[in-house]
This record gives sequence, structure tokens and C-alpha cells, in this order.
Amino acid sequence: MILLLPLPSWLKYAGPLTMGFVLFVLAFSLRFNLGNAVADPKTVLNNLAHKLRAARYRVEETNDELITQVDSMSAIRIRARASESGTELTYRMDGTPAGWTVTLILVVSGYFIILIPPIVLFMLRRVRRFAREQVVPSLVAPDVPEVDSISVRIRKALIDSLSEGYRLSSEAYEAAKSNYEDNVIILVVLGFFAFGGTSLAFLAINLEVGSEDFRMSFLMSIAIAIAFTFVSVWLLRRRVMPRLEELKGWATRLEGALVEETAPAKPKDDEPSVFELLADAWKHVPKWLEVRRKSGLYREPGTWLLILCFAGLSFTGLVFASLMFVQSPLASVIVGAASVVLLYAIHIMYNRSKKRLDEERDRVFSDWNRRLGVMNFQMEKHLQEL
Repeated sequence: MILLLPLPSWLKYAGPLTMGFVLFVLAFSLRFNLGNAVADPKTVLNNLAHKLRAARYRVEETNDELITQVDSMSAIRIRARASESGTELTYRMDGTPAGWTVTLILVVSGYFIILIPPIVLFMLRRVRRFAREQVVPSLVAPDVPEVDSISVRIRKALIDSLSEGYRLSSEAYEAAKSNYEDNVIILVVLGFFAFGGTSLAFLAINLEVGSEDFRMSFLMSIAIAIAFTFVSVWLLRRRVMPRLEELKGWATRLEGALVEETAPAKPKDDEPSVFELLADAWKHVPKWLEVRRKSGLYREPGTWLLILCFAGLSFTGLVFASLMFVQSPLASVIVGAASVVLLYAIHIMYNRSKKRLDEERDRVFSDWNRRLGVMNFQMEKHLQEL
């Protein structure tokens, strides 16, 4: 209704955009209560993580939080803090890399920014429903009694390791696929630049020789641009697709093993193959972590959007400063100094992003090694008791 009122155009859109921005910030920053647990925070998070993994959700553990993917767009961050009664649990909504990418695309698209509030409300509804239907029952449900503690611990370690391997391989596949799609877009854009460059070159040649046959030049420019795009995308696909198929194959194998391990009626004679699968997957974990680390644009789209914006502003400012130095030296110096500051900000943001991804890679690899070490120790202890 506000768009129908006789108000200035900027005021008609400022109100809805401000309300959308406030809703966006509140939805991703507000924390909701989950309840209390008697055990200490670490034990509560470990038990909750195992139950969610047994339900085949992708769970990432940090120091005091669990990050669980709800769907392709949304995730939930569950925090545990010590309290007088034991442990207090809260949660807030988060986005997956794909969710943040879609949101940022809508932000920079301009008119489609109006779609963000309903999308955010839908994501919040999914997260709250997940917390109510999946997390809360897992907290109040009693733990499975350990009839044979060693066997139960081995099976728990198997499920956790399979789930973590599935998460790492899936995220590596999604990151590699995103990088591939980004490179395809870049090659298509370069194809447009090739069309523009060849068109200008043929135009200059025609003007030089006095020819007016611009139709043939236009068709040749299109043919060159299409050939460049097709060949470059084909070469990229030949180089990338084997790695994508390998990552997808590992994710499929680990997911299948996880489904079998968490099935109600699981055969008891297939555990050696599961151990062999995990031992083989251990050799590929560093590659998966390296793929995730190198996909900064996919893992941290907000940071890289700022980097690209700052890079464009800095380049524009330096060009302006060099062209206007003779006419307005003071303005050129100011703009040039601001451009240098933006370049320094890019340097800081890039280093911080790289440091975060490096620390995450080292932490995840250390947790994976620790998890497999504990599982191997328990298995050897179980075999000695038989």
C-alpha cells in the first residue's frame, strides 16, 4: 500500500528496504531457547551431534556449537553454555554457502531485493521446525543403554566417522562444482569481451580499407566469440569433471555406508568393509579439505563480494586519479589515497579469510585423525577381549 501513496520515489522504497534489512539482521542474530540439560556442555553437544548424525544430518562441531544443515539454504547453530542447572542450549538461524550466495545475488540485483524478506521468513520457519521436531526430541530422549559398552562405542564411532566423511566429501564436491560453474561464467563473460574486441578490430579494418560490408565482420566476430567460449569451456570440463566425479563418488559411497550403518536391521558381518572404507577415505581427506579451503568465494561469499567491490572501486579511483592529476592535483591525490586504502583493506580481508580457512582445515583434519584413532583403539580393545 505504501507504494500507492503520493510520496517521493526514494521514500516509497526506503521504508520497505529498511524493514527488510531489519528483518534480515534480526532473523540471523536472534537466539531462541532450546532448554536445559543436566550433563556438561561438551557431553551434551557430543550426544546431540551423534543423534543428529544417526538421523543422517550433516553436522559440524566447533568448540561450543553444533552447525547442522537443515536444507540446501538454511542451517542451525546450536550453542551450549554452562548454567546452574547443568547446560543451557540456545540456537539461531544460519545460512549454508548456497543460501548466502543466493541472498547476496538478490541484494546486488537491485529490484529482486524485495524477495529477501519472504525467503528469510521461510528459512526461519524451516529452522524453527527443525529445532522443534528434531533437536528437542533428541535432547529429552534417553540415551541408549550400553549393554556392551565397547560395541556401542565402536558403532557410535563408526556412525560419527561415516557422517563426518560424508560431510567433508559432500562439501568438497559442492565447493568444486561451484568453482567450476563460476569459471564457466567467467569464460562466457570473456567470450562477450572477445566478441566486442573482434568487432572493434574488424570495424577498424573496414574503415581502413574503405569497406562497408559490416555484416560479414559481425558474423565473424560472433563465430570467434562462440568458438572461444565453446573450446575454453570444453577444455575446462575435461580438466575438472574427473575430479568432480571422484568427489561425488566418495560422497555417494560414504552416504550409502552411513545409511546401512544406521538402518534398524543392519547386518553384523559388514563392519570390516566399513573400516576399510574409512581407512581409504582417510587418504583423501587432505584433498577434500584443500578443495574446501581454496573455494573461498563459495565458503565466504560475503567477504569475497566486499573484496570484489573494493577492487572495482580501487581500480576506478586509480584510473580517475591518473587522468585528473593535471587538472585537479588535490582531488587526484585524495582519490588515489582512498584507492590505496581500499587496496590495503582488500589485503587485510584476504589474509583474514585465508587464515580462517587454514585454521578450519587444520582443526577438521585434527578432529578426523582423533576420531579414527579413538575408533581404532576401541576396536583393538574389543578384539583383545574376545
